[in-house]
Amino acid sequence: MSDLDIMEVAPGVIFPVSWLRKTLKKPVHAVKFGKAFNLRTHELSSLLRLLFPNVDVVEALTLSAKYHSNQLQDYIVSLGYEYLIADGEVAVAPEDPDDDGLLVEMFEQARITVASTFDEVAEAIDDVMGAMPGKQGRMAIKSVLKANRRVQKKLGVDEVQIVHGHHPDNLVIFDTSGSMTEEWVEKLVDAVVNMAMQANAHLAIVSSTSRVWRPGEYDTNSVLSEAEYAGTHYETLKPLFDGRQWGTVVTVADYDSALGAKRELAKSDGSIELLLDISLVHRPTFLAECLEHMAKETRPILVGNYSLVHDFGG
Repeated sequence: MSDLDIMEVAPGVIFPVSWLRKTLKKPVHAVKFGKAFNLRTHELSSLLRLLFPNVDVVEALTLSAKYHSNQLQDYIVSLGYEYLIADGEVAVAPEDPDDDGLLVEMFEQARITVASTFDEVAEAIDDVMGAMPGKQGRMAIKSVLKANRRVQKKLGVDEVQIVHGHHPDNLVIFDTSGSMTEEWVEKLVDAVVNMAMQANAHLAIVSSTSRVWRPGEYDTNSVLSEAEYAGTHYETLKPLFDGRQWGTVVTVADYDSALGAKRELAKSDGSIELLLDISLVHRPTFLAECLEHMAKETRPILVGNYSLVHDFGG
């Protein structure tokens, strides 16, 4: 299973499959997730088939009955299973007032942004700074357990910690090939350059060839002057990774290039601590697919919705 696999659990609500499997470990977790995003019966059923192939919606509701709160009772009624309550199949207990807020906040942290406009893409690029190292210290993403006090269950949630000291260099890779189009590159370049500068990162662009700048050696004009808007040859990035350890690598691209590029990059012995992917199409980028084998952790950050893909030219 790839960390780039994603699931649209409801229209416009997309999560990494790996996160769903890591976090929603029991049917009760899936039910609480369904309530948080108001999943309809068929949507909750699809989620359960992914996570617990042998558990249907009724079983999920009754297996977790002793954990149901008054608010969750309303969700059960909205799904059309009020008879489970009337028949005593589902028991109801007072809820912890912090319960819903904690879970929704945790779920939202892992949700993949779905962009429909250029401004939303640029904003998401700015937000990546929350998961990237800066000059003062390293933003280390650490998986921790948050306790749900009422039910004494634990769900995985990502928490950011600052870790000071030496850390590997960071890298931002911006696809400036013809499929990205000159118009979109020019719209996004300021956000990409600003993100790289704030993270004190190296910056690379790639098209028929690739070009890389060290921190402090690039600006918007230098990037635009080197952009080729031609073919897509991710294999030209291989020297950047051979024998190299990177901290956070951010990819900003569409879904392009050829399988030969993936096979060539697969030969690299480089490593990446955290790979963050920003895609302008309705799936994670092929560039991230080419680099994922080097990464300890991969996270899709943004995909475009079908309106953005249409405007983008996909």
